Formats: sequence, C-alpha cells, structure tokens
Amino acid sequence: MQYLGSIGVGLVWGWLLSSRSFVNRPVVVISLTLSPALLSAEVFWLAGLRSMWIFLAAVVAAAFVHSQWRRELRQHYETQTQEF
Repeated sequence: MQYLGSIGVGLVWGWLLSSRSFVNRPVVVISLTLSPALLSAEVFWLAGLRSMWIFLAAVVAAAFVHSQWRRELRQHYETQTQEF
C-alpha cells in the first residue's frame, strides 16, 4: 500500500513541478528545487528506500507527460492561429 501512496504523491508533485506558469519569483524557484529533496527524504523516512525510488520515478514520469502535453497543446494552438 505504501507504494501506491508514493506513486500518487509523485504523480501529483511531478505534474505541479512541470507547470511553470507560477515560477516568476526567486523564492518560488528555490522552494520548488528544494521541495522534491525534502519530499524524497520524507518518503524514505516513512516508507523506505524502494518507495523513495518509486516516488522519484513517478515525479519524472508525470513531469515528462505534462511537458509533452503542454508542447502538443502549444503546437496545436499555434497552427490554429496561423490558419486564420
């Protein structure tokens, strides 16, 4: 059950980290770079080493999927505006 929690937290956190719409202040940038390390330490402390690696893999997977989705949306709407 702890693996599912690690995956869930990782997916949410990866999605949040890859949405760069709110990164405009240095304090936010610093907190977003330190927070995955703190969350990894918390997952390790609560659930163990394997759960920590699962958490990090879920963060990377969610960030990749979200960045690809945003890229496709950007391309789609750029081509639509060029047609008009």
